[in-house]
Amino acid sequence: MVTAVTLAMTMVFGSAPAMAFPAPLEYTIATPQGAADAPGAHEELREAALAARNYPLSGTGDVHYVARSGWLMSVDAGDDVEADLVPTVTQMWLGPDGSARMDQSRGAPLDLDGLLKSTDTPAPGVLESTDTAEAGTFDPHLPDTLPRDPQTLRVALLDRSALPATASAAERAWTLAAQIADLHGLYVIPSDLAAAMWEVLADEPAVRLLGLTTARDGRPAHGFAIAWDRPDTGAHQVFVLHVSTTTGQLIGTETITVTDPALDVTEPTVTGFEVWLSTGMVDTIGTPGP
Repeated sequence: MVTAVTLAMTMVFGSAPAMAFPAPLEYTIATPQGAADAPGAHEELREAALAARNYPLSGTGDVHYVARSGWLMSVDAGDDVEADLVPTVTQMWLGPDGSARMDQSRGAPLDLDGLLKSTDTPAPGVLESTDTAEAGTFDPHLPDTLPRDPQTLRVALLDRSALPATASAAERAWTLAAQIADLHGLYVIPSDLAAAMWEVLADEPAVRLLGLTTARDGRPAHGFAIAWDRPDTGAHQVFVLHVSTTTGQLIGTETITVTDPALDVTEPTVTGFEVWLSTGMVDTIGTPGP
């Protein structure tokens, strides 16, 4: 199964002009680069699960709609590796027959604090790229069939990633968080499943609490982080989930690269982020979300 994150990364259009990396966000307890020494996030994730369980789905149709805005990394792997961050708005529709459509447009710039200057989705016809998938490409019923028991759900999420048995606690937590973000990028997640996802992460000791922050769309959020030294690249990265303080919904992700020999990153740098602008069930593919 091709994942939403993979689609988003491979569909980034063209090359972008050189630009500065986004300004880092501030947190009340710890910085992302200090995540390994931050406190555990068990209690806060349990609270997020409770809030998510009480948050209703939006919309009444049978087509999943997810709109995100972010800066995605575009890497030119020539003789000298070069990377640009491309501001991109991605709108995804998944139909009841497993067909899908993804539209991508140039995204909004950031202000000096690193917040999006606009959280509007593009007007109809303002597109840079579009891609479609035929019926049967995706499983539209996956959110209904995934387990709600946290331990069983953990196994199901790890099975989707084929994580080796020798994986470290940090790699396991990173993989679980990435799977959760990936599913949110394709599906409108039911309330009880969202709650179970946070309960899964609550029992992962490598998930740490950064504290409160203002997400890049201006909403208040808890920051939950996983630090991982990647054995394949030698990079030290931190993956951050932003979860609404009021609804328990996932509203954003950040990737902070602390060091990366291939990209010549030697200090903490935001190398990608996404913000969920709108999610909900709609009547037809192509219909704007709620």
